[in-house]
Amino acid sequence: MAPVPPAVTVLIGAYDNEVTVERAVESILGQTEKGLELIVVDDGSRDGSAAAAEAAIGGDSRGRVMRLEQNLGIARSLNAGLEAAAAPIVAIQDADDYSAPNRLQRELAALAENPDVAVVGSRMREVDAEDRELQPRTSFVAGDVGPVLMRFNPIPNGSAAFRKDVALALGGYDPRYRYATEYDLWLRIAERHRLLALDEELCTRVMGGGNVAARAERAQLAEGLAIRARALRRRRSLRGVSGLLRRFGDHEVLHGVSFEVRPGQAVAVVGPNGSGKSTLLQCVLGSQRPDGGTITLHGVPLRESDPEWSPRCLFRVETGAGAHDGPSGRA
Repeated sequence: MAPVPPAVTVLIGAYDNEVTVERAVESILGQTEKGLELIVVDDGSRDGSAAAAEAAIGGDSRGRVMRLEQNLGIARSLNAGLEAAAAPIVAIQDADDYSAPNRLQRELAALAENPDVAVVGSRMREVDAEDRELQPRTSFVAGDVGPVLMRFNPIPNGSAAFRKDVALALGGYDPRYRYATEYDLWLRIAERHRLLALDEELCTRVMGGGNVAARAERAQLAEGLAIRARALRRRRSLRGVSGLLRRFGDHEVLHGVSFEVRPGQAVAVVGPNGSGKSTLLQCVLGSQRPDGGTITLHGVPLRESDPEWSPRCLFRVETGAGAHDGPSGRA
């Protein structure tokens, strides 16, 4: 009988983590989800990280160590593990962090229940090197993270599980980025799929001197800005509307209006008097609040509190016939 393939492959990226990798390995092999594969990717460590990982795995046939001859960096080393993964779902575990016993079970369930979701993450508990509780430094939002992803990354790499085929189709982690490589990958994935964050503490991040998040916050911030800039250039959308609704009592003025304005493009909104042209423009420019739908800038949903919610487009309003292709929906 052929062996049953694992439900999930867990990648632990290790570089000079001899002291902490044992706990990371044990937290994965002790998961309530038993159908897993563990690959510890030793990224050319100068210490005994690989030997410590092998000792922690012991005789458990689900785990193995992939030794890289030289240090390739987090993106290339994780990509090597991603290519070697046998499961359709890949989860990431940092070598200096650890996971709750039910982490994989909860993340696999979320992916199974939501086939349109490609990435699942969770809250991360933060502790110091002595395991004392810390106030989390990073922002978090539960549920569909698409609307906030251009503002911050709510899914740290060490809490993530994602569909292998989706990540590989987009080229995996980009080696240009050292500190926020998963943020770039999430933004690329979000252009085609949903990302979900579970409102549960399923992972613990240890904020010691060896933790990248603890020692390179300024560099992470600069890299995050560069990643957002690239995402905006890819999307090339100035302002858009999706599924806009506006009612006055029982009278529905706008029903499911959708359109997109690209840089340098002029859009004419055409219709007879009373058809809702002014209402549409007032909703887009923020002087009226729509009853439904989304208004976006550079592909990011706008909130009324955002400074970007101000006129950035020039619209021409006409009455009468003779319109070319225009917004979809009914106004």
